Amino acid sequence: MREPNLTTPEHHARIRSGISPLAIKLLASHTQLTMAERSTFVVGVEVSNRGTMAVDPQLATSCELAVNGNTSVAWNFAVNDNKARDQSWYNLAPGQSVSLARQMGVWLFPRPGTYRLVVTVAGQEAITEVQVTG
Repeated sequence: MREPNLTTPEHHARIRSGISPLAIKLLASHTQLTMAERSTFVVGVEVSNRGTMAVDPQLATSCELAVNGNTSVAWNFAVNDNKARDQSWYNLAPGQSVSLARQMGVWLFPRPGTYRLVVTVAGQEAITEVQVTG
């Protein structure tokens, strides 16, 4: 069976039904850290193509990070930083993965607490929690 174009309504319907060639992983360097360690915290996303055809992983157009339900402006700047990107950002071969990771703890965690991070790519979510202590 031919994999659908990722911009078609058919593809979005397949994602909603749980059928997608893409696997999404939220990357977090720590799940527990102190306020003093925030500058070392790295957050990222990895997208893998489990399908049989190359697909657009939509990192450049649909990758968002929410922290406790609020869209992270700092993340949006990191994803859309106008740096030259590898071709896999736009055309991910079968069995391959592409990722983006940035040091962002200072901008994501303003005070001690529990933070729920949700990364969304191409309609799929990956979630983790990070505990920041004083």
